[in-house]
Amino acid sequence: MNNHIENTAFVLIDFDNYIDLDTESLDETSLERELKDIFVDSIRSFSGVDVVHFRLYGGWLKEFSQTRRASKIVQMLSNINIFPFINQQEQRIIKGDIELANSLLKVPGITWGNTLTERNGVRRLRINQEALDESCFLNSQSCPPSILYHFTKHKGKTCSVNGCIKIQKDVFKAVEQKMVDTMIACDVITISKEIGIKGIYVLSDDFDHLPSIALASTIKSDPNLKIKLGLKNKNLIPYFQSSLTGLQIEIKHYE
Repeated sequence: MNNHIENTAFVLIDFDNYIDLDTESLDETSLERELKDIFVDSIRSFSGVDVVHFRLYGGWLKEFSQTRRASKIVQMLSNINIFPFINQQEQRIIKGDIELANSLLKVPGITWGNTLTERNGVRRLRINQEALDESCFLNSQSCPPSILYHFTKHKGKTCSVNGCIKIQKDVFKAVEQKMVDTMIACDVITISKEIGIKGIYVLSDDFDHLPSIALASTIKSDPNLKIKLGLKNKNLIPYFQSSLTGLQIEIKHYE
């Protein structure tokens, strides 16, 4: 990490979990509005901050090549102007940056080049039998849930439609992120052990981040470090609050 971290705040965004838009739906205006809202909230929460580092985590690299989604976001970020920001109330200039996180703060020399993976076929799906009705069972040969269930039993399954020889693993591709949650957890712990940092702000609706946030709040080296969690799904607030009971962690709900 940079040695000059005095009065710094880190904003860690689990991008695909928090900004839930597909590649085609992403637009520069919406992204800029999201980031500016988070930035304003950050400087209100972490008073006296001079620098705000945004780190966006996601499946940015596939076989060490930037994905189309990552390329589009990088292009958008080049046109988004947040920094420098003049804080009129405190009469200070706040600097910062926004980057796609492809390495760890503590190990910047290693690029994690496979945060997006693709494999042929999908895992077997399970059916909620209670959600089906009598017509589903009487028409199992034409019922989409039943057809999909049987077709995904194993990757070598052949389509049940007469004359069709398509195989499941050739038809479906499973695309998923790898290491993203672990990278966020590692960075949360790394930041919590530094002196002089004003705040850590994690934005995600993912339960997987709760353990690292809880740990960071108990092992932080600087007693003045504030930790904040931002989420969009208001139904998760009671669970998040009960999970973090007794810990000095602020929870913010975004509409």
